[in-house]
Amino acid sequence: MKQAGEARLIYEGFKDGVWYGLLFGVAKGKRTPELTASLDGVDLKGISIEPYATMSAAWKVVFTLPAQVLQDGSSVVLFSLNGNEVGNFRMQAGPSKKSDLGEEVAQLRAELDMVKRVLRAHLRSS
Repeated sequence: MKQAGEARLIYEGFKDGVWYGLLFGVAKGKRTPELTASLDGVDLKGISIEPYATMSAAWKVVFTLPAQVLQDGSSVVLFSLNGNEVGNFRMQAGPSKKSDLGEEVAQLRAELDMVKRVLRAHLRSS
């Protein structure tokens, strides 16, 4: 998936159902970046973002996982900025698998759902 300019989201940690990260490469201005999280093409609530105090183009990201992310199998949450993926978060629940093929398919499915959403939005605006 194409990256949003130079923007990238770096994983910082995960504890008590909350994912922590840093968003780099987005200059601080009058508006907070509109970072979104999606699972299987559906936007998720629970993201908060605030300026990182000591860096000029960095933001603290806190994402409280909604219950729908917690399910058997692999789940891939995609983080995007202006329709472009800047990071992802994978979760595996239930019995362990012998291969990562299911996880790869889940990520490809999530990315395809995002491409379909962006394409549909573009076609609607054309």
